[in-house]
Order: sequence, then C-alpha cells, then structure tokens
Amino acid sequence: MRLTRRVKNPPFIKRQGYRAKSLCMELEKPDLDYKVLATLFMALLLQMRYPECAEVLSRLEKQVAGEHRITGQACFFSCCLDLLLYAGWEYKSFEECRSFVEQNEANRILKSQKSILFGLYSSLALWFARLGQWDSFQKPFEKARRLLKRADASVFATQACSRLLECCTLVLKNDIEHSTARALESCPGALRLAEEVFSRCSTSPVFYPRVYHLKVYIFRMLGNEERACCASTRASKPVR
Repeated sequence: MRLTRRVKNPPFIKRQGYRAKSLCMELEKPDLDYKVLATLFMALLLQMRYPECAEVLSRLEKQVAGEHRITGQACFFSCCLDLLLYAGWEYKSFEECRSFVEQNEANRILKSQKSILFGLYSSLALWFARLGQWDSFQKPFEKARRLLKRADASVFATQACSRLLECCTLVLKNDIEHSTARALESCPGALRLAEEVFSRCSTSPVFYPRVYHLKVYIFRMLGNEERACCASTRASKPVR
C-alpha cells in the first residue's frame, strides 16, 4: 500500500530539517544532516506515526534531490525499505530500492559508510527471506554477514543486526521444515548471533524487545519452552 505524501505538519519537518542542516555545518561533518533525519524517521516508525514518517521522507527526498550526495540517497532508500518491512507502506517500491543498491554498491563513498550499507543489504535479505525467495536472498545476506564484524555501535548498525537475526531465524525455520541436517548446522549460528545482537543493543536499547521476541521464536522452534517463556517475559518489560 502506498503511503500518502501529504504533509500535515510542515513547520515541524522544516524545523527539524533546518536544525539537522545547522548541526551538520556547525560540526563540520558532511552528511550528518541526512543521518539525523534518518534517525528521526526511525523514532517515528517505532511509534507507528506513519504520516509523520512520510513527512520526514518527503523532506529527505527533496534535500537529496538538491544535493545529489550518495550518503543522503542511501539514508533515504534505507528508510523506504524500513517502511516496507515494518509498516507495509510503500513510499518507494522495493524494486526501486533494490535498483539503487545494486547500481551504487561499488561507490567508494557508500562503501565507506559501512553501517548504512549493512542496513541496506540486511533489508534486502530480510525482504527475500520473508517471501521465501531463497535464491535471491543468499547474495545480500552474505554481504550483510561480512559487514557485521565491521559495523560500529550506531543505531543504524544495531537495527541492521536485528534484521540479520530475523534472517537467520527464518533460515532456521526453513531448514527445520525441509532438512534436519541443515537445521543442525544453522541452529548454533542463530543462537550465537542472537547473543551478539543482544550485546550490541546496549547502545540502542530500543531494539531489546525485537531481539527478545526473535529469541522466543528460536527457542520455541527448538522445543525449549522454558527459555522461550523467560525471553518472552523479558520482552514484555518496558525499555529503559
């Protein structure tokens, strides 16, 4: 379903855009304004404030169109993928997002933005995993896994880690359904990744519930109801 781009609160979005731009200039950090707007989008998305998400995306899209910076474009398409994956709303189609990644993944500036690129690959992989399109899934999944060890402690990297964990969870589910041998191979990796992603959430605790819910799903697939109940209890606790 396509998300309307009607702006209900233009002063708010303009104000945030100008503040992000001012911060970027004062700190002399190019592309920081894009990341600020992308973080604002993430916060709104987690609160299911979809019309305001569209407003931020509209602002980000206009800013990117005027400046033609690859980092800004990457932030914009990453947000569009988040909206597709977690809200089911379309601002840009999946194919448009995928095309951007495939056409620009060799760009040296984008390659230096490892956490953003990690996020893009993990989003593509998760889209294919949810649809069970395993042949298309493998390439972006492997690229995301290679970036995992080089990812920083930013909120973008932590969110990408949570997506990668969901990918591994869906791989384990598929393996359990189709091949006991493959399931025995993928199970330890999924559990190790769950612990690694959990430790990374200390810098972005807003993702703790998502990780706990994925752990619940993993433990239930493995028949460990006791550990699943424990993770479920922790998932329901308020994030501090």
